[in-house]
Amino acid sequence: FTMETKSQLLQLLGVPDRISNNFEAAIFPHVFWDSVKCRIQTFPEEAFISPLPCPPLQFALVNESTPIPANVAAEFLRANPKSLESIWYKISIIAVCQNKYISGDVLQLLLDL
Repeated sequence: FTMETKSQLLQLLGVPDRISNNFEAAIFPHVFWDSVKCRIQTFPEEAFISPLPCPPLQFALVNESTPIPANVAAEFLRANPKSLESIWYKISIIAVCQNKYISGDVLQLLLDL
């Protein structure tokens, strides 16, 4: 996909123009999470519309450069509770456990679901 086809949310998340399924190899820019939260509140549909092979929340969870805060993860879940259905829930837990920079509050948020 190209920059023109990416939503504003994906642009705020720093999703590159070309991405493989290997998110671990991705280089994450600094993310301004307040802007992401505001975008989700204003356009909640962008939390689940994505050309990525996963919901945007999962992409955000693997960001080690600027880990997602719990309040933004909660906003993603309010906008798109289906992002944690089936396999994505398990992948989210694994992603959070593997991201040594992420807050324990984010893991607790996912475990409390």
